[in-house]
Amino acid sequence: HISTSAIIIKNSDWSFAFLDNWWNSNFCKYHSDGFATGGHGGRYQEQSAFHYLYETNEDIVQNTKILPFHWANTREVNYSPGDFLIHFA
Repeated sequence: HISTSAIIIKNSDWSFAFLDNWWNSNFCKYHSDGFATGGHGGRYQEQSAFHYLYETNEDIVQNTKILPFHWANTREVNYSPGDFLIHFA
């Protein structure tokens, strides 16, 4: 599972192009099935768009690093010393 709730982005031309591509993605507008909405009734479009771009664009795979979930978005009940962020929502 990939979560886009916590991301770290390097200031570079590639990153700006990636963010522009992600922001302007029409994927969620034109695909209203469960994948496009993540099965959440239309919420989380940015996450679904990222999943789609990641799965269909080798350049994104080659230029991004998916960190283990607990490194930047652990839940309070799963916290271990050394986890960077805790998600309380």
